[in-house]
This record gives sequence, structure tokens and C-alpha cells, in this order.
Amino acid sequence: MKIYSLGSEQILKGITTIPYYEGLGIFDSASGVDLWRNPGLISAGYTTTDIGGADVTNIPKFISVYPARSRVYIAGAGGTLDSPATTGKIYPYDMDADILLDTVHSLASPIRGSLALNDNLFYIYGNAVGRAQLDRYPALWYDSWVTNTWTYTGPHPIIKGPDGSGYVLDGRSIDKITISDTTSYSTDALTNKLPLGMVGICGVSDGNYLVIGMSSRIYGYSGTDYADYNSSVVFWDTFSPAFNKKYDFSGGPVRKMVFKDGNVIVFVGDNIYTCSYDSSPQLLVSSRNVENMTTQVDSEANPIDLSDGQLLWGGRNKSDIWSLGSSLPQFNMVLSSPYKVTAGEYVSAIKRITKNKIYVGTTGNKLYALKTGNLPYKARTIPVSLNGFYSITSAKAVFQTGGSATISIQNSDKLNILSQTVDGSRKAQRITRKGTASPIVDRVIFRIESTTATIKNVDLFGVPVDEEYAE
Repeated sequence: MKIYSLGSEQILKGITTIPYYEGLGIFDSASGVDLWRNPGLISAGYTTTDIGGADVTNIPKFISVYPARSRVYIAGAGGTLDSPATTGKIYPYDMDADILLDTVHSLASPIRGSLALNDNLFYIYGNAVGRAQLDRYPALWYDSWVTNTWTYTGPHPIIKGPDGSGYVLDGRSIDKITISDTTSYSTDALTNKLPLGMVGICGVSDGNYLVIGMSSRIYGYSGTDYADYNSSVVFWDTFSPAFNKKYDFSGGPVRKMVFKDGNVIVFVGDNIYTCSYDSSPQLLVSSRNVENMTTQVDSEANPIDLSDGQLLWGGRNKSDIWSLGSSLPQFNMVLSSPYKVTAGEYVSAIKRITKNKIYVGTTGNKLYALKTGNLPYKARTIPVSLNGFYSITSAKAVFQTGGSATISIQNSDKLNILSQTVDGSRKAQRITRKGTASPIVDRVIFRIESTTATIKNVDLFGVPVDEEYAE
């Protein structure tokens, strides 16, 4: 008799954030499984296509899209993210053909912030703010548009505010780029600076307020003990002489934030929080409970973005790209790990280009496009309850598209009860147990590995056994 079916209802629960609890996800790990490429099915994420080739020679840090001319501008720096070399480059790409269009724009200092605003690309490097007029072809570059003596040597994020202006974080100071017929730059837009000892690290607009993340320190990735960090998020309407609201966070530095579905999502230490002007921070996800997950996104670059209802990010010392959210409105927060970059590299920048294309920069001086192919994937569920004790007899894998897959049914100790590599050229394949009698179990783990197979469901069959005879 059929005793369990791992189908669309379970698949769309995604990766659990609490091991051994089925209510918040079904998978213990699902590396390379894209839940939204074919919603409700187990299928592979896209592979990385190297579009940087020999052209990209720096670490891509910021990716800005200029749709009016189908351009993408990739700002990079030499060296490493923690120790940038004394060079910076901006690569103009055709967002349709995924090729380098014009001459690479070279700078004498690493880029510490970049953003496209209206018809301009602004970039922070050395003691200057550079500006490129993107509505010209080729673009007109003004590397010394504004010279400035920065108060801080770390990152200088440029944030589009609710008033359409650009705001530059410089340590405790907030500078302003006014977009007009005579685009201008002013320092210390906020007379009341960030608190003493705090550094502005990241920011976003929620449509009404400029939201700024600050911490007492920015570096210190050697461990997960963040007790010496003070972190806060403030909301500012951009015209009041003081901040309008402030939330404090514990457990690490604020690293990045993004605005999604009426809320500000904030990366802090090992955790991801959500908050708004009217609601205090609530924990969404902690990476401590999820295998191979990291929330240590890089503050020196921009390795997070939104893509069709999903928050995408990549973190330090991990090659996986993570997703939180859904392409379907009825599934609000589903955790998955659909993509992966080359082993030994980690994500320095990520940007949604079109519905089915994402650009990813890595610490290997690589620029990738995620748009085609099938990534080898491995999915493993938590121990799922069978609501009784059973002797397992067989399983059946039902395929949407062909390709071989290894299907294993394991006990709670991750020892195989059934395991077989089956060919998806047939729509349904049965996996049978051979040899000794099946152990009697009330929970099982499903493990699925493949590259090309798209699987609709895996059904499990067994014979009920009285609990008295269970091991």
C-alpha cells in the first residue's frame, strides 16, 4: 500500500529552518534544486555560463542595469574584497547578447560604491565621485566629477532615496547627490550625523524613508562571536534634522538590506530579519540551523538582489546561492538553494537582468550568467513521519522529463533502506528492496540526486506493522 508521497505540496515547502520539524519546510538540504523553474517539481537550477572570459580581470562588486540602452555596467576592484588593490574597472555589457560592448573604463583606485541613477552611473573611488552619462554613446566619463576627502576608508554605498536623490554613506556622514538639470553633490546632508562609533554600512528606500544600517565595526569575519558589535537600523525622511525611528540589533554587524513586499529585510550576523517603520524586527531565518547556509554577505560589494518575488544572495566562503521567497504569491517565504558557482569562489555581486537571466560576479574574477543548463542537484528531506510503523517494500519515482536519478529511502540514521539509480526515459520507475527484510520504521528520509531529471513525485509503499514489533 502507498504510505507516503513526496509531491508538489511537500516540495513547495522548501528547505526547513528547524531540523526535524515538517511545518516549516521538507528538505534538510537541496543544493542545486530550483523550486520555481518548474513550480511543484524537483528540478535543477541553471548552470553558470562564463560571460566574462578574458575581459573581466577584477572582482565584480556592483552590477547596475541601464535598460534604456540595454546596458549593464559592472564595477570591479583588483585584489581581494578585504584588501582591494589600487585599481578599479567598469565593464559595459550588452544585457541581451551578454558581451562586452565598449572599452573597459579603468581607474587608479578600487571602486567602493556604485549605482545607476536616472541617466547617470555614479561611482566612488580614491578621493573622488565619478559620473558617467549613460544616455550618450559611448558613455561620457567624468572620473573627477567631485573630489572629496573621505572620513572613512571602507565601503561607501550609494542609495537611491525616497526623494529620487542619491545618498552616499561615508563613515558617520551622509552625502547627497541631487539629480536635476545641473546634477550636484553636497556633503553632510544630515547635520546630525550617525552616532559616535558607528559606521554606515548599507541602506535602502522603503518609498517613504531612507533606511540606513550601521554597526560599530564592519570587519571581523573570522568567527561567529559577534558580542562586541553594536548594530542599528534607522529610518529618515531625508528632511528632518534627526532620524525618525531607530531599531537596535544584537548578534553581529548589519551587512546588507533590501526592500521587499512592504518590509525591509536586514542581514545581521548569522540571521535575516524583517522590519518596517511601523513594526519592530522579527527573525526570518537563522543560518545556524541550515546546512551550508551563510548570511555573511559581503559589505564591500552587493551580493544580494530581488528576482521575481525571491530574495537572492551569496555569502562568504560558500559557493551556493540562496533564495528566500516565492514566484507564486501564495507561498510567501520559501527557502531554497537553486544555484552554485565554481567551487573555491564565492559571490561578490548578483543582479537580476531579465525574468530568466541573472548576472553573478565572484571572487574568482568571474562574471557569470544564470540562464540555461541543468546544475547537478542533491536533495535530502528531513525525517518525515509515516504516521505509523511500516515495513518498506518499494518506492516509485514519477518523472516529468527524462534523465537518470539516484533515489534512496533512508531511516532516521541516514542508512539506506532502498537505493537505486533509475532512468527517467520511462515516466515511472519502481525501486525495490533486495536481500534482507526491511527494518520497521515510522520515519524515513528521501534522498534524490540527478542532473537532468525533473521529478514530479516519489511514492513510498509498505506494509503496516504493529508498534509492538518495531525495533
